[in-house]
Amino acid sequence: MTQTQITRPEVFIRALLGCAVVFLTIAVALMIQPSKALASPVVIDKSTVPDQNFRLLIETEYDIDGNWFLSDKEIAAVKEINAYSWQVGSFEGIKVLTSCEVFNARRSPIEELYLSGMVSLVEVYADPTGAKRINVSEC
Repeated sequence: MTQTQITRPEVFIRALLGCAVVFLTIAVALMIQPSKALASPVVIDKSTVPDQNFRLLIETEYDIDGNWFLSDKEIAAVKEINAYSWQVGSFEGIKVLTSCEVFNARRSPIEELYLSGMVSLVEVYADPTGAKRINVSEC
C-alpha cells in the first residue's frame, strides 16, 4: 500500500483554507448579530427639523462630527438642550433627542411645545407668556 506524501505547499494551502473557513464563519456570525452601532443615523434637515434656528442649534451644539447626521452616540450624549435666546419658533424634531433631561426654551418665540413621551426629561423651562400650549404628558 502506498502512502500519499503531502508536500510543504499543500500543507500551507490546507492551513490557509482552514483559516479562511474560520474567518468566514466569524464574519457571518458578526453580520447576523444585531448591533446598535449599525443603526441608521438621524439626518438634520428641513424634513426632520423644520425650524432653521433649531436646526442650527443642533448642528452647532450636538452634531459633534459636523456631518449633518446625529448618530446614536451623539443622541445619547445630549443631556441638556439650552435653546435660551436662540429664537427657535418650533421644536419639531426634538423627540429624536431621547436622552435629554433638561430643556430650556426661555426667550424662544414658541406658541406650542410638545414634549410628550420624552421619558428622560426631568426639567423644562419656558416663558409663560410665549408658549400657549405645552404638553409634557408621559415625561
